[in-house]
Parts: sequence; C-alpha cells; structure tokens
Amino acid sequence: AGEVVLGLRPEHTDLADERGWPARVEMVEMLGAERLVHCRLGTDLFTLRIDGTHVPPRSGDTIRLCAAATRLHWFDALNGKRIE
Repeated sequence: AGEVVLGLRPEHTDLADERGWPARVEMVEMLGAERLVHCRLGTDLFTLRIDGTHVPPRSGDTIRLCAAATRLHWFDALNGKRIE
C-alpha cells in the first residue's frame, strides 16, 4: 500500500500501437545492429533498444511503448526494495 516505482530494461521494451505508453523521442543513436531511442516517458528519461532493421523514429516524434507484464519490475518508493 503506497507509491511504487516501475523498473524496466531497454531490451525488454517494444514499440507498440496506440495502446502503449506515449513517449517523446529526444535522440536516436544508430549503433549498426541496433538503435537506442532516448525518449521522455512522462517526465522521466527512458532508453528503448530496437533492432537496426526497424525504421527509427525521429527527434520530436511521439512513439508508443509496451512491455510484457513478466518484464515489469516493481519497487517500494519509500525503501527501494523490490516487490516480489
């Protein structure tokens, strides 16, 4: 009971359709086999890792993100401990 913090790894996140979390792209790093999409998810910074074969979004674009529920990590906001 109380505030929680969501933890999510870049490699466990995917681009989604209109049902995903909206994120505003700030920068895209082209790294050959993959791309790192640096974006703002609400007020927080987040990095999404996508395959290099995908057409990358551009700075200023709004994209949608999703992740499998099994990949979400929840933490107690007060003490930082993971909630099992």
